[in-house]
Amino acid sequence: MPQLSHYIKKHFTQTRWLFSLMLWTLLLSSSLLFLPTPIIKQLGLAEFQQSQQQVIGLSLLISAAYFLAKICDHLLDVGIDHYSEKRVCAAIDEKINVFDAYERALLREFFLQSSPVLSLPMDNLAVKSLSKAHIIECIGNEQHFAIQSATADYKITVQARRKLSRKILRLPEGKPNELELQRLIKSRPAFVSGSNSTRKQVA
Repeated sequence: MPQLSHYIKKHFTQTRWLFSLMLWTLLLSSSLLFLPTPIIKQLGLAEFQQSQQQVIGLSLLISAAYFLAKICDHLLDVGIDHYSEKRVCAAIDEKINVFDAYERALLREFFLQSSPVLSLPMDNLAVKSLSKAHIIECIGNEQHFAIQSATADYKITVQARRKLSRKILRLPEGKPNELELQRLIKSRPAFVSGSNSTRKQVA
């Protein structure tokens, strides 16, 4: 880890240094080429400009190409992010249309427990399916146990949170009545009661 940290720090230092160098090269070379002649003469750079015109022009081209590449790289990153976001949203929309009862019950737990993060079994089929569809995401805290499946902390993704509603999750509007409450309790995932029963033994 210290070596990786040192490498990252060194990389950013070199990148910052190169950016500053190219910026100054662009400013100086463009100034020498495009400033009015009277100003160049007043600065005493007329002779230098004439003798080194090819070098100045080449410096301008190199620095301009560097910043053009930076702009293209940024635009490419923006395009990739936009495309990835569209793919994620499409996968979420597709999954929402085919939720099964167990997947709905699992997602309802975030609302029933009023918690943005839940500890869920990693090998559970619904957990895997919802993760693959970008509905929920693992945020770490993996725990492995001797007799029970491994768990980790999960949260609903930002993209999915915008699309999920009480209607989609079949949650009653407002405070549930006795019949609705019993239905919600019966439909809760099996691992919810199991995880609260006995204390797990860590492997």
